[in-house]
Amino acid sequence: SYIALLSVILPYFVSKWWSSTQLYTKKGIHVKTASYFVDRLINYKPSEVVTVDLIINWLSHAEEFKAFYPHLKHTDFEKLLHNHLNREEAPNVADRNAQFRIVAKCHSLLHGLLDIACGFRNTDIANITLETFKCIVQAVPHSPHRQIFQLPNVNREKFLEGAIDEVCTIGKLFTYKDTEISKILGIDDEIKLDETLTVASNIPHLRLLKAEFLVPGESQVSPASTPHLSLKILVRSPKHKIIPAEMFPPEMMEEPQDFDFQKDPFALMLDEPLLPYSYAPFFPTKRRDAICCLIALQKDGKLLQTPVTVQRLSLKNLRRNFDKRQIKELNKENFTPEDWKIGTIKIPLGQPAPNEIGDVFFTVIIKSTDYFTSDLDFTVAMHVS
Repeated sequence: SYIALLSVILPYFVSKWWSSTQLYTKKGIHVKTASYFVDRLINYKPSEVVTVDLIINWLSHAEEFKAFYPHLKHTDFEKLLHNHLNREEAPNVADRNAQFRIVAKCHSLLHGLLDIACGFRNTDIANITLETFKCIVQAVPHSPHRQIFQLPNVNREKFLEGAIDEVCTIGKLFTYKDTEISKILGIDDEIKLDETLTVASNIPHLRLLKAEFLVPGESQVSPASTPHLSLKILVRSPKHKIIPAEMFPPEMMEEPQDFDFQKDPFALMLDEPLLPYSYAPFFPTKRRDAICCLIALQKDGKLLQTPVTVQRLSLKNLRRNFDKRQIKELNKENFTPEDWKIGTIKIPLGQPAPNEIGDVFFTVIIKSTDYFTSDLDFTVAMHVS
């Protein structure tokens, strides 16, 4: 029996395992799906406008969907995905189950597409892939009002018909009194309004305080060194009064200088708590929010490396009572810098600094994967000296 195990049974299972591993990439998507995405990127024309609808169309051709439901066509999958974005219930149980299953699979498919887009250095497709991710997680179309429509209990028809003003962001929403917000969103029930405002006020907004390239153990970025990008971030609620970066003393944004930090400057990010589970009642599975970081060269606008995903960042600032409707001006009585937590995001650079002395400019894009919120898009210079 032992000889039979070694000569017949074990090789059979090994061959089955090997053949199955060859069907999927390291990112867990089918090789035919990856090949289709690569083909779309190769044939992509810069004049073509990248939209969420386009990415949904690409997703509908996934081999994974065909394996789940061989009798359905890509147009059927595309319709089911759009039904999900519009929160339309499928007419029968079979279609509802299919919609549920393919929506859950989009997580890995979009991560795979994002990596491929970054490999092609295509900033537009990477950016819209992340926007599509949010649309699917929150089950909302990519409209100008997507920040509002991701909130629970919003009456979309009343909101579009009777808005007091053009309200497209949660931050703008919190400039109105709660009674006015009730009318704007079409929510008459006080309990439902309270739920909506609670969810809205706990969607993290990021504010950039400081961005610089650093080399551990050195005071400057020297030619051919290995720098990383260090970001100091203030996580705030959209309900909060905006705090300018200059309100925080410089020492609050200084990097540690001890040996452990010099040895591994990224270790301090592990001290941050995991981001909590996202509020995503229409997504089939529980999932945690994440922050995706993209870096592009400013001179050509093309991505420099694969995305960096951050899953640890403190949200303790969200619990602070700092309502901008009550606080008109910042002063010593209502603002103490030390009461606020400043977060750190460190992004490794996939290549060394240039060999020549001078300035190199990069575009940095920081986006939540799960929420429509205040994404960051800014320029930072690397001073090589």
